[in-house]
Order: sequence, then C-alpha cells, then structure tokens
Amino acid sequence: MVPSQTSKPTVINVQYLRALAAIIVAFSHSAADVARLHGVQVDFPLPGPFGVEIFFVISGFIICHANLDRAGQGGKRVLRFLNGRFWRIVPFYWLCTTLYLAIAMLAAGTVNRDSTSIAHVVASYAFLPWPAPDGRIGPVYALGWSLNFEMFFYAFFAGAMFLRPRWALAALTLVFVSLAALHPYFPEPGALAFWSAPYILEFVIGMWLSVLSRRIDWRGPGWAFWPVALAILAIAAAFFQARHVPGSGEGVTPWSILFASLLVAAGVFLRPANDVAGIFGRVGDSSYSLYLLHMFVIRAGVIALGITGVYWPYPLTMLALVAASCIVSWYSFRYIETWFAEQARRRPKDGDPMAGATTSIA
Repeated sequence: MVPSQTSKPTVINVQYLRALAAIIVAFSHSAADVARLHGVQVDFPLPGPFGVEIFFVISGFIICHANLDRAGQGGKRVLRFLNGRFWRIVPFYWLCTTLYLAIAMLAAGTVNRDSTSIAHVVASYAFLPWPAPDGRIGPVYALGWSLNFEMFFYAFFAGAMFLRPRWALAALTLVFVSLAALHPYFPEPGALAFWSAPYILEFVIGMWLSVLSRRIDWRGPGWAFWPVALAILAIAAAFFQARHVPGSGEGVTPWSILFASLLVAAGVFLRPANDVAGIFGRVGDSSYSLYLLHMFVIRAGVIALGITGVYWPYPLTMLALVAASCIVSWYSFRYIETWFAEQARRRPKDGDPMAGATTSIA
C-alpha cells in the first residue's frame, strides 16, 4: 500500500491542504449541479480553479522536496522519476477518461460535452492541449486540464534533473518565468498559449518554498495552522466574491497565486497540526481520486435525486454529494490508485522512494 505522506512531519500540513484543495473543487462543481437540480442560484464562494492552483503550488513543493537532491546523478535517476510519475498519474487518468467516454457514448445526456473527435481523444490520452470541436482547449474529460500542466512540469523537471540541483532549480525557474512572460504573445488557442499560462509560476513558487523550508529552521506553532489556513481561505473567498468571480473562475490572477502560495507557505512553516478525526489525512491521501472521480459521483447523485423526487435543502445536498465523493475516492485510492502506484514501487529496489507517493493532485 502507498504510504501516506502524513508519515512525514515536514509535509503533514501540506497533506491537509491537498484535502482542502480537492474539497474546494468538489464543492464548486456540486454547486453547479445542485443549482440545476433545485432550479435556484447556488454559489460556492471559492472558485474550483483556485483549488487547482493550491495543488500546483503543492506539486512544485513536493516534487522538488523529494527529487531535487537526486538531480545530476545520471539518466537512471531521471528514468526512475518518470517511471514513478507515469504509474502514479497516467493509468488512473486513462481509466477515468475511458469511463467518461463510455458514459458519453451510452448516455450522452449525462455529460457536458456534445461531441468530440478522434484527434481530440488521442490528444487527451497523451496530455496534449487540443481544441475540442467547440474551439475550447482542453481534454475530453475536462478535469484533465490540470494534468496537462502537471505533465508539462514533470517533463521539464525530468530534463532539469540532468543538471546539478542548484542549476536545475535555476533552469526551471528561468524557463517557467520566461514562458509566463511570453504568454500574451502566443496565439490562442494553441498549446504554447495553454502551457505558458501563469499557472506554471505556481510550480516555481512551490519549488522555492521547498528550498526555503530546508534553509530556514524556524517553524511556527502547530495549533496556528488551521486558524491561519481558514483565515486565508476566508479572505480569498471574500476577495473572489467582491471581484464577482463566477463559480467557474476567471483564470489565474496575481491574487489567486498569492492566496494559494500563502496557504502552502503556512503549511510548510508551521509545525504539524492535529488532524480532525483523521479525516483530512485520508482525504489528502485520496485527493487524486477525489479530483478525478467527484464529478461522476455528483452527477450520479443528482440524477438519482431527480428521478426519486427527493429534494433536500441544497446545502445538505451539496454536503451529502461531496461526502459521498470522499468515501468513493477513499476506496478508489485503496484498491485502484494503490495498485497502480505499487507497479512503480516494484521497479528497481534502489529506486525513488517517493515514486509511488501521493503528490499534488497526482
């Protein structure tokens, strides 16, 4: 079984943030479906893409935390890193994409996309940004848009691992900052415009938080983590609402980058906090499953409630759907994700000890 990152004191709070990020995404999507079910306007104060931004900062932190010291040690280390990332990310995403396509063919009215193309499907499995028939850039299973960024980051990180750690960090920072600066000049829609979006700066911030966490010994009290994290989320929610950001979000902004980075910094520079009955640790472990599966559970739940004519108060409906998503995701993590991750861990015994670990949304 894949060991929980909560076993590592240096990242235990980051594990809780992974749970919070996945829950934000799930609640934001449940609001849209429940609104249609009840025929009312339902808003969740934090846009779903903001949860993904938290994941991106965490990804930069964890990947750097686990692998930067192995940079400059030869191609075998790079291959082990890529092998671990492949088994951790790809098969489960392919499984979810295939499930989505099967539902789209058998029950088209239950999914959001009207049509697709062979090229779009192939690009989705290959993590390549590709225009859908409606012109929007993104994979067939829309939630995979974030994984297109993740895989882009992993590819560049693997390339940088041929350099010594200091130079690898400098090269990654230079490339990603340069791409973000050039973003306005890339034609849209297109792969370069997609991959150069300022989201990539959050990976850089996460990497530098990892470096700073090793160089700065100070850690604040653990009891402060939850108040600080909730305060940052409350300020972010008030800001987004004041800016009239819709539930779908209006894309990455300097403010969303700041709030996501502050959350992860709080997790890194505060001592391990207490879990809430072990809930956040488990949701953090299964956050990849929660991210990819919650829409299946939410949509199925909404359809079932509509058929049966059961209409709970919409806040209760949202809570029940997200709770059901968390439960399904936990079992998915234990019996599906874990099996895939074990395939990486069975590779060379002296391989990357983090190869099967649950990092970021992955």
